[in-house]
Amino acid sequence: MRIDVLSLFPEMFSVPMHDSIIGKAIENEIIDFNVTNFREFTQDKHRHVDDYPFGGGAGNAPTGPTNY
Repeated sequence: MRIDVLSLFPEMFSVPMHDSIIGKAIENEIIDFNVTNFREFTQDKHRHVDDYPFGGGAGNAPTGPTNY
């Protein structure tokens, strides 16, 4: 089984996934667990993953690449 997780905090998954029953499944190659950091796909120097929402409301909205 393959599990892929997208997260801003990939370090948060290292201890729980390796010190649990899931960790034993990873060691026995029953589960393939991968964590990907959203920031790896940013294109600005500050590695932003959010921006102001459209319409001027309060809060932030996740951004994604624009495809033409």
